[in-house]
Amino acid sequence: MYDHYKKGIGTLAYRDQWNLFDQFILTPSLIVNPSEIDADNMYNSFSFYKSVVYNKSFLKNPSGNYKGYPFRTYGGSSFLGGYSDHFPVYMFLVKKAS
Repeated sequence: MYDHYKKGIGTLAYRDQWNLFDQFILTPSLIVNPSEIDADNMYNSFSFYKSVVYNKSFLKNPSGNYKGYPFRTYGGSSFLGGYSDHFPVYMFLVKKAS
């Protein structure tokens, strides 16, 4: 996720600065480093491929002081009609076909 942050991509904005609070924790039992894959475990393990910050235009505030920020559901106690104050994140895990 740090690579996204270095490119100026974040999941939430605060005071005109992007932050990247939303991340993943992957345990060794789920993934294995591709360099460690051998003939015995190559079909039993996932490998991390990439992560994505889903920041499509319909998730962004279209105008005003917060243009481009995530389109929030609420601002204080006022319903704004948006989705969240964070952009969603997802990742791709790959598994070699057997």
